[in-house]
Amino acid sequence: MKGRKTTDVVLVTFSGTDLVFNQATEVLTDLFSGFNLNNSYYLRAVQTIRAHVDKGSTLVLAGHSLGGMVAQQVAANPLIKKEYKVLNTVTFGSPLLSQGFREGSIKRLGDWIDPVPYLSINTITAPIRSILGLNREKGPYKNPIDAHKWSYRKSVWNKYDPLGYTIGKCTIRVDENTRVFYPAPIFDFSIFNR
Repeated sequence: MKGRKTTDVVLVTFSGTDLVFNQATEVLTDLFSGFNLNNSYYLRAVQTIRAHVDKGSTLVLAGHSLGGMVAQQVAANPLIKKEYKVLNTVTFGSPLLSQGFREGSIKRLGDWIDPVPYLSINTITAPIRSILGLNREKGPYKNPIDAHKWSYRKSVWNKYDPLGYTIGKCTIRVDENTRVFYPAPIFDFSIFNR
């Protein structure tokens, strides 16, 4: 289209907490990520990106809750910063992590009554950035747990574009044929299959 710039990006999304057998999306990982510590989800994400995404690619990272924390950790990883261009990190209901060390911009989106975006050490060490850096919207839920689980839908966030801006600067077209799911197991049982 005339006057519009097109850029190929790799959209990498991270799921939130989910109690599935042998997946690193469990509660202990929430604690490790909340304190910005290494964990199997984060380490597997870096390993997977480096193994499956061409070096020099532009990345957009996004995730809900735990997934948003891991996305921020990935954006701050020295190897990812050296080998890729992280354009943006978009989080939904996630606390601020890796403050000042990430590549690219971060857009944090949070429901007004969702407490999870404030559950990290940065709420204490960097309160202005942690609190004022959160784009908040009022969802239809009265219960904080329901707000965290269900408020991050198009009906609440429809004025934001896929990069988290309210102006609506971009559109992302996803090629469903390139969609791939990579698990993040806690324990590697493949040694028993050899």
